[in-house]
Amino acid sequence: MQAEHVKELVGLFAVSLLADTLKGYFEELERDLGIEFKDDKARRAHFKVGWVEGNRQIIEHVMREAYATCNVRFDLIE
Repeated sequence: MQAEHVKELVGLFAVSLLADTLKGYFEELERDLGIEFKDDKARRAHFKVGWVEGNRQIIEHVMREAYATCNVRFDLIE
């Protein structure tokens, strides 16, 4: 029973690390692309649907037609 509990904790820890890493990546990508919001309220409104979906919309906007061939599964990331 302890081994199963430890396995679950390690899994949760791994998912947490992945989420933090992805969030940092998207924040750096936003800076690299020069994405700026008018104010904090506009930023919150854009990411109201979630930070993965908000960043997916930014990537789609920047890549335009090239995004159509993007095979990243954002639904899995979310």
